[in-house]
Amino acid sequence: MTASTDIPIYSRAFRRRRFLNWFPMGLTYAFLYMGRYNLTVSKVALGDLMSKLDFSIIFFWGTITYAFSFLINGPLVDKLGGRKGMLIGSAGSAIMNLIMGATIYLLLQREIQLNLVVLFSLFYSINMYFQSFGAVSIVKVNSYWFHVKERGVFGGIFGVLISLGIYFAFDWGGAIVEATKAVVTDGELSWVQELLRNVIGVSGTIDQTWWVFFIPSIILFLFFIIEKFFLRDSPAQA
Repeated sequence: MTASTDIPIYSRAFRRRRFLNWFPMGLTYAFLYMGRYNLTVSKVALGDLMSKLDFSIIFFWGTITYAFSFLINGPLVDKLGGRKGMLIGSAGSAIMNLIMGATIYLLLQREIQLNLVVLFSLFYSINMYFQSFGAVSIVKVNSYWFHVKERGVFGGIFGVLISLGIYFAFDWGGAIVEATKAVVTDGELSWVQELLRNVIGVSGTIDQTWWVFFIPSIILFLFFIIEKFFLRDSPAQA
């Protein structure tokens, strides 16, 4: 890399490697949103099984945990590095989404009696703790890869990632809920939803709402593996 006093000039190889660093990490951050706001999507799908009061209690504890976890995870990511922070966040959120999906499965299948409010307040709070690694880690890593005069560019990218995460959470999440209903009318689903329905084998008389947690979990595990190969804290480590 060569740089003037105003605008840094990078080689093509550097720009390509930087893209391989931030793009998978950026998508991971967006999919963390999907694994966060799927609670809202599931509440609509579950209806009376998760009342507005239940949802507000669960979301309250998750939000409180998310806020205070920055006090812990900020200094922790400074010490461990952004790569480890993002790996911890994606793996932790994936595991918790898997657990929440299994809880919904047991609830809807009536396998055991569950106190949904207590369990989800705990599980969602732990999920939100891991979620907080995302924002801290992405800023930590990209501070090494983007020159100080490019922080506006990074800010724009960060804004796009947040919008993309909301899209994944509500549009993709809503599509998953619709595709996993026990009964659908002809022409109601897109070809992607029909494919998903066939792949996971939707059958029976119960809406398989648990997939709105399982699918983000699978995606986050996939990006955890991708990041193990591509994500590095700094250009020197790449």
